[in-house]
Amino acid sequence: MSLRLFITATLGAVLSARQVNSAAVPPSQATIVDTLNGSYYGLYNQVYNQDIFLRVPYAQPPLKELRFRPPHSLNTTWSGLRNATELGHSCVGYGEDTEIAAKNHTSEDCLSLNIARPAGNSSTPLPVAVWIHGGGWIAGSSANGWYNVSFLVERSVQLQQPIIGVSINYRLAGWGWLHSDEVVAEGSTNVGLRDQRLALHWVKENIAAFGGDPSKITIFGESAGSHSVSSHLLAYNGRDDGLFHAAIGQSGSIAGLGPWEPTVEKLSLATANITETVCPKATDKLACLRQADFETLNNAINASLSLPYASVFGPVMDGDILVRPRVEQLRDGDFVDIPFLLGTNNDETGYYAPAGINNDLELHQGLIQAWDLNGTGWEGHEAPFLGGNPFEGRPQPYLDLAAVMSGMWVGFINNGVPYYDKQPVPEWPPYKGEDPSIMNFDAQPEYLNTRVEKEVRAAQQDFIISQLF
Repeated sequence: MSLRLFITATLGAVLSARQVNSAAVPPSQATIVDTLNGSYYGLYNQVYNQDIFLRVPYAQPPLKELRFRPPHSLNTTWSGLRNATELGHSCVGYGEDTEIAAKNHTSEDCLSLNIARPAGNSSTPLPVAVWIHGGGWIAGSSANGWYNVSFLVERSVQLQQPIIGVSINYRLAGWGWLHSDEVVAEGSTNVGLRDQRLALHWVKENIAAFGGDPSKITIFGESAGSHSVSSHLLAYNGRDDGLFHAAIGQSGSIAGLGPWEPTVEKLSLATANITETVCPKATDKLACLRQADFETLNNAINASLSLPYASVFGPVMDGDILVRPRVEQLRDGDFVDIPFLLGTNNDETGYYAPAGINNDLELHQGLIQAWDLNGTGWEGHEAPFLGGNPFEGRPQPYLDLAAVMSGMWVGFINNGVPYYDKQPVPEWPPYKGEDPSIMNFDAQPEYLNTRVEKEVRAAQQDFIISQLF
């Protein structure tokens, strides 16, 4: 078994969110969709000429007895119309992205998704792209303006390859990633990942009502979202449930995250810290946590992020949804065999590198601690080129690069092959062991090219090894 793999590197920039004016219309005039549970009416996006459906729940609210449990499918139906014209709550998170999420209010009741489609009803079902946001599994939201699926949908219409875009929320930090013997015993591990999985089931079962093709779904994400994408490729020992048919991972390795990888040990320590803070005398710890008031629990989870170990929360092996080490599954071919586009930014993680390394000793010490390096590149910088938000003070080549990258992503979502035929671009061949070519995207058109990875990486690796030994 082998993935049809495409590798990319990108150069990014910081930008501001694009403002989009949308107008809700009365239910009698609105675009109406009939899902398995009932009907919704959405709003019309005038800027993009799209129908938008917001805050569509894909699971029961994870409250009270459902707190910290795997998500439960919707179990109610209704007659009449439900409003899908306002963004739902963001999931409770912490860190850099909380300001963005706070504008949209955070809540435990957050398991919803958003859908953008070209206005009107297509005569043929459209391919679907489902975005899983990043944020280190502790932050982020589908409401983040960087993740503008409407732009990608608009680009697809411009290229006459229309798609439907979906973005999802999932539980974060301790709300979605507790781990203990009790958690394992009741099957409540990795519930944030299970949230994503149930959202994909919902899309598979309902997207046809929105004009989407349930047999042509691509999942894509960046950073923790990318790592989540690869987790779904490996879930249940690589079992193919038909939930997606192509995947894109931006700044998140399918093989793992090295020292930043969430582990059972780290997660168990964090869970124990939260439990002892909130329920020190309880016999049934999980029952106690489910009854705890929000503020007490929220403060305990927030405090756990300051413990002396990095990247606590996220997917870990639990013997159920993630059964074996990633490298073993890749070696044995136990993964969903679909087209996979995988990429990084140039100088990935360099954002965190200390400045002022001036001699061999400092270089040697820095290499030993390579995972802690900080410099100028970081994950997430490729997202703006797909979201179409305006580049402040940047020249036209940045906009041109956004057009090329988004065009290639649209081609991949439609056909499983990244291509863009509106202007000359280099051929992007699949990545192979004997021919490990990658596509290099750059804001300067003359630097948009494919290159053989082994030649570049070999030189870098030889230099590093020569300094260490």
